[in-house]
Amino acid sequence: MGSSQIVNQQCVDMQDLRQGRRLGLTGKASFAFKEVRWDQTSVYLEDASRNMAITLNLATRAVLYNLINQGKPQALYSILWAKGT
Repeated sequence: MGSSQIVNQQCVDMQDLRQGRRLGLTGKASFAFKEVRWDQTSVYLEDASRNMAITLNLATRAVLYNLINQGKPQALYSILWAKGT
């Protein structure tokens, strides 16, 4: 599992995301998420410094967020399309 940097973007390449290539417009990381697990439909990321968890769920085509191990994840963004490798 690796670390990932993500920012508010319209298009995110999953390969780039999983290899930690997400930087803000200034070239600095906006958030530092670590990939903690994945299954057939989702990738689970956590940023312990912010106590934030993100789920990229391709089955429901949603990006979800919640506090780490607290509460039900809430929809943040829709995934418009995804391409397999």
